[in-house]
This record gives sequence, C-alpha cells and structure tokens, in this order.
Amino acid sequence: MTAAKESGYTTAQIFGFFGNVSEKNEISASDFARGIRHVGRKMFEVSDAEVQEMVHFFDIDGDGQITIDEFKAFCYRIPSVAWKAERIRLEAATEDNGEWHK
Repeated sequence: MTAAKESGYTTAQIFGFFGNVSEKNEISASDFARGIRHVGRKMFEVSDAEVQEMVHFFDIDGDGQITIDEFKAFCYRIPSVAWKAERIRLEAATEDNGEWHK
C-alpha cells in the first residue's frame, strides 16, 4: 500500500484494488480477503487464518464490510511519509471546515 501511495494513487484507488466498492464506499469482507490474496500473491503467501485476521483487523465495527474510513484508519498508521502527509492534509482540511475533532 505504501508503494501505491508513493506512486501517486489516492486512498480510494488503493481501496478499490481490494474489491468492488459499493455506493456506500465499502467492500465485503469476502471481496477484501480475495483482494488481499490477489495483491499479495506476487509478494507473499497468505494463509486462510492470516487473511481472516487481516479482515477482522480492518473491519473495526465487525459488520462484515470494510469501509473506506476503516481502511484509512489502518493506512494512516503506516509509518511512511506519504501516508503521514495525507493524514496531515486531511486533518488540516477538515479542521478548516469545522468537521474534524480530536
């Protein structure tokens, strides 16, 4: 995900790599699991248990859907300059609009 971010992809584009994004900006847990396997197949092997653990990690509210906000919550913790810069831009933009609260 960091390589994609550093290549200029938006968070929404990266999110879309993992499955079919619904109108509600979410991906089913099963699509997300398939996406993890697909994206990871060239870089690493992932067991069924590891995939399920990842899905549970991303699916913060446990509703069986990974939302763009749940995905961002994970990505903004990635220790890279690209993700940190996006998080800071988002925080600044939402502070300016009065929508963001610490």
